[in-house]
Amino acid sequence: MEERVDLAKVKKLYDDLPCMWPEWDLWFTYTHKYLCGYLDREIPPLDIRDTTKILNAGSDGNTYGIGGEHYHVDICWKNIAHLEHALEASIEEMPYTDNSFDGCICMGSVINYCDAKKALFELARVIKPGGFFIFDYDQSGSLEYIFTRAFRKDAVIVDANNSGYADRAWAYLPRYIRSILRAAGFATLNTEYFHILSALINDENRAAAFAKYDAILKYIPLIRKCSCNVILTCRKL
Repeated sequence: MEERVDLAKVKKLYDDLPCMWPEWDLWFTYTHKYLCGYLDREIPPLDIRDTTKILNAGSDGNTYGIGGEHYHVDICWKNIAHLEHALEASIEEMPYTDNSFDGCICMGSVINYCDAKKALFELARVIKPGGFFIFDYDQSGSLEYIFTRAFRKDAVIVDANNSGYADRAWAYLPRYIRSILRAAGFATLNTEYFHILSALINDENRAAAFAKYDAILKYIPLIRKCSCNVILTCRKL
């Protein structure tokens, strides 16, 4: 990928935002609730203990209620500076040694601000064999892009609105992400799609009202693949 997202602008955006998940923004409130619900289902079978080392990639200081020993990595320092294990860095390149972590969570479409290939290979490098990896991303097959140049592109930079702020990030096609995961040595155990019908509404707060239909639409194969968001559970082989 020759284009790049300007990480300095991304850092400024999130430094300016009061928090990663603003309660007044119904889109992000629903997204946060959905991700937490997904983690509540996926995490218990993993038998996480106090000594489980978890790489929390792009955390903004959030643990999502998950136990274990969290190592917070973010390009925005202000919300992780007070934490015991905190590193200001891009997840495309980290100073950790190979096979350092028992697992990784990467929530809030962090991958979309990165070169997906670089980020996923770097995360694979630092996760132990057998370790878990749970992440979500915004995809280019979304209904919001259906009549644009971005629709179903493997990787494309798109402009968007983020709680009233101008935002620029990558959108990725699921088959492209799956191909990188396989090459990086990950097996995909579970995939879910959300923000399906709501992706058509060009207003975050109004769109959130349509998210309730995800509970039905995510079970319809052709329709769910047009969601805005995808979340996956993977395991490093």
